[in-house]
Amino acid sequence: LLAGPQMPNFIRSWDAFAARMPDTARTRVRQLGVLSDSQKRDFFAGIDLFALPSRSDSFGLVLLEAWANGVPNVAYRAGGIADVIRHERDGLLVPCGDIDGLSRALDRLCNDVEARADMGMAGQARLAREFRWHDKLTLVRESIAARISSQKRDFSLA
Repeated sequence: LLAGPQMPNFIRSWDAFAARMPDTARTRVRQLGVLSDSQKRDFFAGIDLFALPSRSDSFGLVLLEAWANGVPNVAYRAGGIADVIRHERDGLLVPCGDIDGLSRALDRLCNDVEARADMGMAGQARLAREFRWHDKLTLVRESIAARISSQKRDFSLA
């Protein structure tokens, strides 16, 4: 299943890839497009793992959505995603562009129910500890206050 908005680079890559696939393989891939909130809940309830092989995502909020539903993540070790997923603990990371590695990671979690459940629960447990909006807003406020304070100090020394 492919879900979410499709960027122009993805569409070009997908079209080139799909042109090389046999018709039987092409019909096994379903493109759902952008999902409403209720469709997202159904989507995550119906999948065993979530893959985000992105070369450029800065964070990947969708990874947190997967964890909220107890679903482990598989992603490229690229951008901010590499700092979100803890490899082998709450998901799997593969080198960016490594299609064979991505395939092995997906195959591993498809066939290892225990690892899939453990990683999904580990990600879900992290949400309450590390990804609360209040904590992040406090961090932003503290960072801004520290910057303002340092600018005032620098100005008074001038």
